[in-house]
Amino acid sequence: MNMVLGKTSLNLEAPFTCDVTAPTAYMVVKRAPNIEALRAARREERARARKREEEEREVTYKVLKAGSGTWKTWKQVTERVEGGMTREDMLMKRASQKTDRHCR
Repeated sequence: MNMVLGKTSLNLEAPFTCDVTAPTAYMVVKRAPNIEALRAARREERARARKREEEEREVTYKVLKAGSGTWKTWKQVTERVEGGMTREDMLMKRASQKTDRHCR
């Protein structure tokens, strides 16, 4: 064997012999893991988990702006909830706003 081209292919120096039952010597060489890449992946995963936790503490809904005249305008409100809310609680909070056009 000359070199490995990928996970499913390799380049051979010489063709196979007709005697496929004869033992053939081979050697598997593994590369050392890239420790820095593994650490970076762990850091990214922790950052994603923190961001996900932060997003779970906020509920966002739209309310009608007071005094917006004939052409009504909407204002997006984001509230931070300390105790944490389930998705169902967030939907109930959003639905309780009568001016939210998505929950009528």
